[in-house]
Amino acid sequence: MSVKLLTMVFDRYPGGPGERLLALAMAHYARDDGSQIRSSVAALCRKTGQSRSTVQRQLARMLAAGWLVRVESGAGRGGFTAYHISSAWIAGGRAGA
Repeated sequence: MSVKLLTMVFDRYPGGPGERLLALAMAHYARDDGSQIRSSVAALCRKTGQSRSTVQRQLARMLAAGWLVRVESGAGRGGFTAYHISSAWIAGGRAGA
């Protein structure tokens, strides 16, 4: 768990409250450099209390904005996908910068 990233998300994540909650869940799984986020959609749903479709929609927005980067895709339903948080955003820039 990265307390550093959790604080950064609280302080400056650009999305709304539901998406911010998902960003906090992602930061919870991450290392301080934003790497090693490995989670299934089901686990993210449990952690955030949001529906599968909501989490999938939010992940798609995070990926499109460049805040989140897919490193490896999980196989099939329930599979884990690896992500990392944008290093530019961690360094203080904007997502996708």
